[in-house]
Amino acid sequence: MPIFLKDKSSNNIQVNQTSKLSLKKVVSSLLKHKAYIFEFAIGIICFTIIAAIISHYYIFNISNQSSNYISQSSPHLIPWLVTPRTTKINSQANTPTISINQSKPATNQLPATKNTSLKPSSVNSTGSTNSSSTAAQSPVFIGSIDTMKDSRDTDYPTSQQMTESQIQQEVSLIINQNANYITDDAFYDYPTYMALWANTIHASGERVWFRPHFSCWELDNGCTVQMTPSEYISELTDFLNSNYQIFKTGDIFDPCSEPEDSNYWQDTYGNNWSWQNAPNSGTDAYNAFMIEVSQTAQTVLQQHNIYGVITNIRSTNSWWPQNPKSLYPSTIKTLGYITYDSYPEGTTTDPATAATSRITELNSIIQDNPSVPIVLGEFGYSNNVDVDDTVQAAVLNAEINAITPYSQVIGLNYWVGAGGSGYGGFTNIFSGSRGDWQARPGAAYIAKYFAQKID
Repeated sequence: MPIFLKDKSSNNIQVNQTSKLSLKKVVSSLLKHKAYIFEFAIGIICFTIIAAIISHYYIFNISNQSSNYISQSSPHLIPWLVTPRTTKINSQANTPTISINQSKPATNQLPATKNTSLKPSSVNSTGSTNSSSTAAQSPVFIGSIDTMKDSRDTDYPTSQQMTESQIQQEVSLIINQNANYITDDAFYDYPTYMALWANTIHASGERVWFRPHFSCWELDNGCTVQMTPSEYISELTDFLNSNYQIFKTGDIFDPCSEPEDSNYWQDTYGNNWSWQNAPNSGTDAYNAFMIEVSQTAQTVLQQHNIYGVITNIRSTNSWWPQNPKSLYPSTIKTLGYITYDSYPEGTTTDPATAATSRITELNSIIQDNPSVPIVLGEFGYSNNVDVDDTVQAAVLNAEINAITPYSQVIGLNYWVGAGGSGYGGFTNIFSGSRGDWQARPGAAYIAKYFAQKID
């Protein structure tokens, strides 16, 4: 290329001629090698496209793997792992102040796929299922007090339903016992009343443990026509499509607690259906129903963009998890929890004897299920004997001390909070009347246990 001189006037002609010659050489060279230049340009374009595709693939693949890991390890992600309580409740406060981190969980902290732990499965006579799903991740701890004697027993007739202020008084008292869950046991048949309880609990900053069933499942509230499992699933779907708004992230929803209590099973399969020649067609149907109600609940809620509701905690009485030919190991694996309602003390009033009965039962269940998280769906004393405050407190203290070392126990629902002699057995830790409940001495040991377990 020419070098332009500072004295342009004396070299103008030379520079122009040189420029023309150089330009011709460049053009000639480009024309001579145009094939190579064209191939080079095509190569650059292809390289750019391939690099973009590879980059996009790796970014998308890594993102998917992260989401799938969250989904597979926590298919029902427990929301307090992402939105923890920021203030611990003072059990001595008369008017508790609740502070909850209300920030919405990030999208990638919700289940990435639907029903990863509760896939449709069929149960066969060998006690196995066709589901290969894995157990859900255990929550930190579930500390609950049951409101059944108020939230359910005042459903019908509707004239005896409690007011919002009466419900709030009970909710506040439960919060003072360091609970992080409060049950709503209202029948599905009274959705407005169920919503009143749920909304009052949520407004207080607490999570709800729903424990309902339909009146016709156990022939309650004047119903005389026995509901079948298929009818239950259909009615459950309709209920959730109309009332999904009452469920919040972090709630527990047991769509049919103690399903064995329905007369359907013995009417269909005979009085000894649960154990005679088990596994049998009756236990097959029972186990399939246990899974299907959870699957249905999770599917319908997610269709309405309600995520993070735990639907695989299913209460049974304590006989079932001790009989694997009746409650199949595959069902427990699919649900991911063993949840049982337990009153092993019988009529004893001796604290040491009661604690031994409690631990003997617990060890029996753990023996066959050494790694499955256990939730005590109902725990209370005394269910059979009308004991005074002193005896109740002493027995509860002994039993709580006995189960405290068991890390496999990841939840306890005390049954029952409000109640009295003849309603709630004699287990109630609140006495008084609706709208004016007071804690009995034994409640202090439940509050202490929850405070130790709930961080």
